[in-house]
Formats: sequence, structure tokens, C-alpha cells
Amino acid sequence: MFQMAKISYKISDWRRMLWLSDTRFYQAELQQDLFGDWILIRHWAGRWQKNGRVVTEVLDSLDDGLSKLEETHKRRLAHGYQLIEDHS
Repeated sequence: MFQMAKISYKISDWRRMLWLSDTRFYQAELQQDLFGDWILIRHWAGRWQKNGRVVTEVLDSLDDGLSKLEETHKRRLAHGYQLIEDHS
């Protein structure tokens, strides 16, 4: 009989960050998918547009995700964005 593996979610480690510029927004979310894998979801667009882009990247580990989130933070600041929300 088929048995499903027990998935361990670490919701306390999930993280969401939001940056704004004068005309654009950028959001990054580090969380787990239905299989327990760590993913980084990045969403950006113009502040008053309904359309934008969403990219989801499957990561090797939580540490990998935290590193990529920090890289994203530094890149957003370098491009003139302000950090508005940081939900850890």
C-alpha cells in the first residue's frame, strides 16, 4: 500500500519582504510548497499596473533561500527601492 511521507512545515521560518520605488513594487516570499520544499516567489510590476511578473524558484534549503533573499534585498536597495515590509 502507498504511504505518503510526513511533511514538516516550518511556518515560523517563512518570510515575506516588500520594496517600493516611486513607480514600481517588488515582493519576495520565502516559504515551503506542498511537498515541503523551500521556494522563493518573486513578484514585481508597476505600482498601478495589474500585470507584472511572478517567478518561483525551488531552493536546496532554508539557508539557500535566506541567502537569496538577502541578495535580493541588497539588489533592491541598490536600485533605489525602499523596504516597506519585512515579515519574518
